[in-house]
Amino acid sequence: MNKVHCLHCNRSYAEDANYCSHCGAKLDTQQLGDYIEGNPLSAAELNPSLREQAAAIEVVDSKPESSRGRVKSKVGIWITISALLAFALTASGAVFLYYQYELNINNEVLKLQQDARTAALAGNYDDALAKLHVASAKRPQFNALQSDEDIVLHAIELEGLLNKAEEQIQAGAALEAEKQLDQARSKLTGRKEPVYSKLRGKLDELSVGLKVHKLSKEMYYATTIKQITEHLHAVSGLAGGEADALKDELQSKLIDLSTKEANDFLKKKNYTKASAIVEQALALVIGSPELLSLQDKIRQEQAKYEREEQQRIEQAMQKAAEEDLINQTAAVEVVKIDRMLDEEGNLVIEGFLRNAATKPIHSVEVEYSIYDASGKKVSSGTASASPDYIEAGESMKFYTTVYGVFVDDCTVVIDHATWYLD
Repeated sequence: MNKVHCLHCNRSYAEDANYCSHCGAKLDTQQLGDYIEGNPLSAAELNPSLREQAAAIEVVDSKPESSRGRVKSKVGIWITISALLAFALTASGAVFLYYQYELNINNEVLKLQQDARTAALAGNYDDALAKLHVASAKRPQFNALQSDEDIVLHAIELEGLLNKAEEQIQAGAALEAEKQLDQARSKLTGRKEPVYSKLRGKLDELSVGLKVHKLSKEMYYATTIKQITEHLHAVSGLAGGEADALKDELQSKLIDLSTKEANDFLKKKNYTKASAIVEQALALVIGSPELLSLQDKIRQEQAKYEREEQQRIEQAMQKAAEEDLINQTAAVEVVKIDRMLDEEGNLVIEGFLRNAATKPIHSVEVEYSIYDASGKKVSSGTASASPDYIEAGESMKFYTTVYGVFVDDCTVVIDHATWYLD
């Protein structure tokens, strides 16, 4: 009769049994052919995971089979489970330690990368590059480190260009400095990374410095208000200490030149031109005490001149009216009248006249009356003066013989004169 064995506890049982009499497990009758007496397949061979359990059972169960077999079998199972748990714990511990080690390296690399970026933002590019090299040695395959390193190297190159441009500006080599700045500006085109902010600021600062340097040299050749004004417009949009100093110098020069030219026009009483010069200068040098004082002076002198001019006009108008009155009513002035008798005993009158008008007169005639010693009117008449055309202030005379008056002891009176103004 063949003996068969339980697949769970490896104990023999009768062929017709359904459950093992030792461990109580259900018996698999279909596998019975696999168990031949004298050469059985052990449960450990069927299930590799049970090999260590089987070995442990053989070590512990060195006594012959007895009623304690079931207890020994359970102890063996627990020992196997404990061994497996211990192995799992050991393996997981090793994995955890390895994971922790790699995580620490990652944290170190990330910290180095962050420190490098901070240093680069502060302009410490060499320090940033050194930190990135250390980080790359720890994580060679971390592509972000290579990208950061490329940016830092590019920043170092730009810094070199800007430093060289700065040296050339200080040395007065404006043309060479401008080439360096143009090259740096080209390399910065399209770069939006924050690390370039400091470099871009320095580029702007050096560009201002270069422009100030050029304007400073050109300023000494600016000798007109127009030239100085153009320089001030050029420097007005620039910021920085050097630009402010140049602006102050240009403003001072503009004040001096504007004051001189305005005073020259003021002497010529050209108040409009003088005022325009001061107003243009004040637009560029707002609130200048010198210019404001000059502006007040111009206004005061202009107001005084206008008052005096108004007075002159009024006087001229009055004089013109007087002259016109004289021209119209008293153009002929009697200088003297001589009286004598001719060979026949008649009275001869010779009168000397002057043109008292302000204009030439012509065709002068006088009307006269003759009074004797008692004041009685004894005769009258008219006479024409010569020459016919008399300039203002020039003399003329008339000559006439009065018939019937035989004495020269008489008075000749010019009653009226007529003339024509030229």
